[in-house]
Amino acid sequence: MEFEENGRAKRYIVGYNSEMAEDDKTYRESRIRRVTEKLDGIKATVEKGKLKQKMKIAERAGKTMKGVKRYSGFA
Repeated sequence: MEFEENGRAKRYIVGYNSEMAEDDKTYRESRIRRVTEKLDGIKATVEKGKLKQKMKIAERAGKTMKGVKRYSGFA
């Protein structure tokens, strides 16, 4: 792929590595599973009535989501 940037032509080479893609998929799925488990725990705590204040619920969910990388859809 070639693009022009600041009057200069730039060339990019795009490659696909199926092993790396599988490793990335496994990593993403484990992160999603871990966060989902934590959020389910917060939900259970709320349902038991141990956590009632909306602000506290939001804070706990926010801490859980902190550091979670967000991916844009390149599917």
